[in-house]
Amino acid sequence: MPEPAVSVVVPTRNRADYLAVTLASVGAQRLQEPFEVLVVDDGSAGPEIARVAEAAGAAYERHPDSRGPNAARNTGIAATRAPLVCLIDDDVRAPAGWLEALVAGARRHAWAEAFGGPIRASLEGPAPRACGREAAPITTLDLGPEDREADAVWSANMAIRRSALERVGSFDERVSIYGDEE
Repeated sequence: MPEPAVSVVVPTRNRADYLAVTLASVGAQRLQEPFEVLVVDDGSAGPEIARVAEAAGAAYERHPDSRGPNAARNTGIAATRAPLVCLIDDDVRAPAGWLEALVAGARRHAWAEAFGGPIRASLEGPAPRACGREAAPITTLDLGPEDREADAVWSANMAIRRSALERVGSFDERVSIYGDEE
């Protein structure tokens, strides 16, 4: 099998139904170069994650106990081979062209080391409610249609060069798992 141009890493824990949607959207991506997909199960309670990964044709790694999403990201990065690593969360539906856009962005900006794209909420059913003092707990990010420098990107839609990870190190596994841990 030829070397992949890009590795897609999907950390997950106990969310097989979400994961199935994510993997279907990743599997539908069209890219001229080969790519690999790896699911890292961060200590799920049962065998459902393995079944979903296998049905989608994704490689699978498992932590026996939960170590957090950064540990799962690090496991996935270590187990893959491509020079560009794309991270996607297990509750994201990647739109058509997602992977191609990240790879093209990395090529256009050879000097850049991390890349991100928009994260848009998709609400299916009643709108989420909060107590009125803060926004609903939904992650969104949209910096516009043009390439630009950004202070941060999130792992829900992120690519990073393996060379950058080798230079600066892996994701910090001590950081809280309640958002923004990457």
